[in-house]
Amino acid sequence: MAMSPSSDIVVLAASREELPTWLGTLQDWSALGLVRDFVAIALEDIESSEWRCVLVSGGAASPVVLQQEIASRQGVLSAAVFSLGSIGDRTSLPPMSSSARLREEVHHALPGVPVTWGQLLSVGIAEVWPFAEPSEVAWIGAHNILLAPESSQSPRGGVAAIRARDLRRPAGLTHAAAGAATVAGLWTGQRTGAVRGEPVAGGGQVTLLRSYTRHVAAGGAVSRLLGGVIDVGDRYPVPIDPDGRQLQRASDEVGEAMRLAGSLLEIHAPVLRSSPRAAVEFRAQAVSFRELLRRFFSFMGGVLRGAPLAFAQALETQSVGRLAPVVQRMVLGTGSGHQVTIRNISGVADDGRLVPSLTVEADLDERIAGLSGGTHPTTPPRHDHPELWRDFVHGAMSLLDGHERHDRMSVAVESGVSVVVTNPRAVVPDLESEFVLPPAVRRLVAVNSLRSDDFERISTVDQVLAEHDQGESADAVEVGNVRRRMAEWSDSTRRSYSGRVGAHIATTIADLRAEALHHQRRLAEHSEQGGLPEDVRRQQATLGAITWVMVLVAGLVTGGLILAGRGDLLTWDRVAVRAGLFWAVTIAVLLVVFIRRQRALFQLIHRRDAARHEVESTLHNLSATLADLRRMLAVNRQYLDWNKALAAFVSAPWGDVAEVAGRTAELGPGFPHNHRFGQVLPESSSATELIRELQGRLLPPGWLSEAWEQFIGDLPEFPDRHLVKSDPGLLFSDARMGEKPVLTLWSEAVSRAPRQDVATALRTRLEELVERAPGEVSRKVSWLDGDGQRHETAYEEFAAGVTAEQADNSTAHREFSRRIFVAAPDTVDPWAVGDTQFHDLTASGGPQVLIELTQPIAARDLVFCRRSDASAPSSARSYGAAPQV
Repeated sequence: MAMSPSSDIVVLAASREELPTWLGTLQDWSALGLVRDFVAIALEDIESSEWRCVLVSGGAASPVVLQQEIASRQGVLSAAVFSLGSIGDRTSLPPMSSSARLREEVHHALPGVPVTWGQLLSVGIAEVWPFAEPSEVAWIGAHNILLAPESSQSPRGGVAAIRARDLRRPAGLTHAAAGAATVAGLWTGQRTGAVRGEPVAGGGQVTLLRSYTRHVAAGGAVSRLLGGVIDVGDRYPVPIDPDGRQLQRASDEVGEAMRLAGSLLEIHAPVLRSSPRAAVEFRAQAVSFRELLRRFFSFMGGVLRGAPLAFAQALETQSVGRLAPVVQRMVLGTGSGHQVTIRNISGVADDGRLVPSLTVEADLDERIAGLSGGTHPTTPPRHDHPELWRDFVHGAMSLLDGHERHDRMSVAVESGVSVVVTNPRAVVPDLESEFVLPPAVRRLVAVNSLRSDDFERISTVDQVLAEHDQGESADAVEVGNVRRRMAEWSDSTRRSYSGRVGAHIATTIADLRAEALHHQRRLAEHSEQGGLPEDVRRQQATLGAITWVMVLVAGLVTGGLILAGRGDLLTWDRVAVRAGLFWAVTIAVLLVVFIRRQRALFQLIHRRDAARHEVESTLHNLSATLADLRRMLAVNRQYLDWNKALAAFVSAPWGDVAEVAGRTAELGPGFPHNHRFGQVLPESSSATELIRELQGRLLPPGWLSEAWEQFIGDLPEFPDRHLVKSDPGLLFSDARMGEKPVLTLWSEAVSRAPRQDVATALRTRLEELVERAPGEVSRKVSWLDGDGQRHETAYEEFAAGVTAEQADNSTAHREFSRRIFVAAPDTVDPWAVGDTQFHDLTASGGPQVLIELTQPIAARDLVFCRRSDASAPSSARSYGAAPQV
């Protein structure tokens, strides 16, 4: 059981019959926070030495053992022990012996701690007074307090009697409970009671007491004020810095938001731009003489075999043939899964449906793996950019609260003063604004509506509609009108901080798609090249014929020389020399002819080599482009998630405030006039002015940082909540535990989950202000009187008669009702007010309490302590003064 914030302990004792009449009301007040915790015990349990009691705290009554409860208290400075009873049509007086034993037990459990001891009797005017022994009403060594049976609005107001029959009714029960709280010091924030320490002159006398309380519940007022302070969804306040200087509203809020978005894009340009592309430049390499001879003899071999085209075909195949199957298989084949088209990289299905982003990303992963010759990854690659999204959020907060959070994203200064953006729509667009496509257009693209910040989807839909925006037909005109309206609608959204970031990402994605399609077209052009042109074929045939003729001539000459050698016309040495010389000349001539006649073939091979190099570079660039596109699609998806969460945060950084009505405001019906419980009613004019003032004081530059930490930590229910709770950094990653990324699940949850009563720090400060000086916040209080009539009066009228000034007034000519005094008292003017006390407990949530007491008087001056026919002196039994240590 949680103990009271106060270190003091209060023990109330009464008979089992009497205790519930006191305990019920005090327990209700404990639940309402009007009184602090206390211990209650039945006198019968004291007499049986069982010491069983109950601890009342927060409205709950828990069974405890007295000694154990006292021992659990730390730093107790004082204790109060009061026994309770009543006098009306009959007397119910606590026995002094049991009460004294209780006092001794508390004293021994708290050695050295002063114990205030006494009895408190509630009195009701009876038709016929019962007789009570003076010794039982006025204990020796104790404080003997009688609650005056008076119902009055103020000490100087008219007095109505609390009658004996009222003691078990709301008026008497409330009268008794308020008296007990006043005497024992139970009111919230009260540290000492109306009496404390030792009684005057050792006791044996009685003191009449009456109290007046005024409690103002500020819960409803605080809720309304707090709701006004944190209601920034339409207009943010201009903060006041710690030096008391107010910041300035930016002269061009949209321009300032766009400027800071540009700074963010510049800082994170490496993430938001394309990776470097491979150069396409090709330089031909010179053919060596050895390679030339190899090609020449290869050609001659083909000619001699009767295949003059074999050489050219082999050379052409060597240049292009090994790449063509790769291109055909990867991107050019019919029905190829890797073929790139505008629809499959834009996420548009054949029937016009928009494919989800995650599906497009998975498809791109497969294409990229195919282009690189790999296999489709089983685990999607992660694209984590935590710094980008932290700066994205920080930039939005800096615009709205004027606090710089990044040295390269500075807050603008105008006329020497930092500026803020007060229009939240200049920071984050209104996500509730959607563009609804007309039915006539939905047959072209199966989309009902578009989000205002989803620029990538807007661009995709516009691109699909552009295919049908041709001609003068009615459909083309309708499509053109829709495109114009959509462009105007999205343009207003782009002109914001997050809008510019999203538009930049969408533009980058569109450029990457265009680049991928360009690479695709280039590959398609090269795929159509192949085979030998007709002119090259003719040249090969002509060159083959020339070669045959010259080889035939060389053969005939060689045959003639051999015949001359056989006829001894020439020596064989001369035959060999002349034949070799002739063949050398023939070969040389053929080589020259080969070089000249094969120039077109060699140029073709050069072009094919350059094309092959271009295809390789284009394939590499296509793969890099698709990888960049895949990354930017992930960035765009994360942008949409973060923008959705940021929109929810910016619209209500401190959430909403649940309407809290002051529970004590319904107290009053059946109560005596002494006690009033009201509810502050902020007047609209004063509340509006106060809200403006409080926004400046409670929302200084940088106030959104605390709200953001609260927003991040206040996790709604979603599938991966337990993971984010243990590692909040997951929100700034692309982690995926299931079908959807963790960030997407969180973003969807926070955008629709209501957040209420999270501004606890602001509420505490407002409560202190309102409860400390409710009259400064509002001049109206709503309250119920004893008859159940509701009043809405000025605070001064509500608190009339119960003020510090009233307590400071002279006690002269102020007296209690004489109805419980004998006609001829022994004491001079026993009904005169002898002392007043005032306790302002509003700072702690308690009431204002005004207490008036008589001077200690003899019990015989009370009408119920004197027999009309008895004059024998009382035989008071003394238990001595409280023990001293």
